[in-house]
Amino acid sequence: MDGVLVDFRSAFSKVDPSLLTKFENDKDEIPGIFALMEPMEGAIEAYKELAEHFDTYILSTSPWENDTALADKLNWVKKHLGKVAYKRVIFSHNKHLNAGDYLIDDRTANGAGEFTGEHIHFGQGDFPNWKSVKEYLLKNIETKISKEELEQLLNSPALSDTVKDSVLNKVIELEVKEQIGKPGHDTLTSYYGKGEGLGYISNNVKSLVKNEGFKVGSAIAQFDSNF
Repeated sequence: MDGVLVDFRSAFSKVDPSLLTKFENDKDEIPGIFALMEPMEGAIEAYKELAEHFDTYILSTSPWENDTALADKLNWVKKHLGKVAYKRVIFSHNKHLNAGDYLIDDRTANGAGEFTGEHIHFGQGDFPNWKSVKEYLLKNIETKISKEELEQLLNSPALSDTVKDSVLNKVIELEVKEQIGKPGHDTLTSYYGKGEGLGYISNNVKSLVKNEGFKVGSAIAQFDSNF
């Protein structure tokens, strides 16, 4: 959390100066300090968007000598993320024991450097901020998930309508791009090359899928014949 979702240094101005001096080398052990921190720029928005595409959890270490830290961190998540992070917080000093595809962390300590998935080193190199992290992850999910896998997701009862709508958009985009230029899809190809482009086609195809029960491929064929 600290240095990734949470701006650790943002609490310093809210702490008694005598405590900053007393805990000069161990500021994370100041009682109550984690309740005073603000989110990192773009962190809340990015987390909520990524949660629509990934099975997201918050993995954090609670300082051993700070008795208020664990509760303060949990309450911070409840306050700033709410339902999107409900029961999705893991506290551990051994992050490498947790399984996942990605770990976003600003350090390699507490097992982060030994994580078996990809460690996205927040604040370093290609990942200076949440904008860069979000763009990288969303780009990866587009390339790693096939059209067939996306179609299977559409039938999942676990996905919200918002997520299903996003998945449907991607399935339509992939199917349209597959059909462009092929025989029998002259109208599709023509519209794709115009100013309205993919957005116009997608809106019409989506309407046929959602309102009339068409499969994506059949809806695209119907678009060709209607227009």
